[in-house]
Amino acid sequence: MPTANLQKQPDRITLASVDSNTPDSPPEDVKGIPTDIKEIKKAYLYIITQRGNGRLDSVSFTYSCEENHGTMIYFYEQGKLRMIDYDYSEGDHSGVVEQYFIKDSTLFFVYTEDGAWSFEANGGPATVDRINEKRTYIVNQQPVKCLQKSYEIHSAAQIKTTPENISNKEVDCSSYQSLMEPYQMLIRYLKNPTSACPEKYTFDNH
Repeated sequence: MPTANLQKQPDRITLASVDSNTPDSPPEDVKGIPTDIKEIKKAYLYIITQRGNGRLDSVSFTYSCEENHGTMIYFYEQGKLRMIDYDYSEGDHSGVVEQYFIKDSTLFFVYTEDGAWSFEANGGPATVDRINEKRTYIVNQQPVKCLQKSYEIHSAAQIKTTPENISNKEVDCSSYQSLMEPYQMLIRYLKNPTSACPEKYTFDNH
């Protein structure tokens, strides 16, 4: 039977990143909802620093529905939702990480990473991971900048791919609406968690 269990989960380091250097002193949060990219970066850095330092409360749900598995972690600061981390897979060869950053109940930044792996074409045991990352900056509930990068990681390669060294490319934000479907699903699920699995949407949205 599908299950979704309410439980505390150990934290894990965020995969999201923006173009921002780590400051020498602890970052401060922005006042109010971020209104430009500079404030988005500042608010983002504040949230991941608070999370990394264990200063955010969290509650999580896990589910397993046939070949679909996932974990939803909701992070709070003083009772207010600040971040959602959704990690799920469909089958054994693909998986997605979605991270939503929130201020005053308003979404301002989204990071997604979807990947799939397969064996190399030569038929040996070596594998290749194909990864696609997207970053969406949001002001007044509209995307103002969207970045994307794609790369492969070959297990047999002598020189390993370093994702941090791959530049993002600015792209149009036509996929923005597809980000809202899973985000709204996660918010609905939080308001009414049940033993059922979350609403389904497909990898094609990414």
